[in-house]
Amino acid sequence: MFIDSQHQMYGERILADAVGMMLGRHEWRQLLDQYKIDAVLCPRDAALASLLAQDGSWTQAAATPQAALFARKTSP
Repeated sequence: MFIDSQHQMYGERILADAVGMMLGRHEWRQLLDQYKIDAVLCPRDAALASLLAQDGSWTQAAATPQAALFARKTSP
């Protein structure tokens, strides 16, 4: 778990990084790597969802009308 609804417990830096990733900030890939994130559950209309859907190293594992679950592809 990287961040959830208890965001006030994580600190300003982590919260800023999480918001930046959701908004598609230019270093979103580096942040996913830095925090070793292998799965992302986010709103379907988040900028990050669009970016992950277009990125060849991620696959959409599941989706609902509200959210999408992405998983990092592993090397064979």
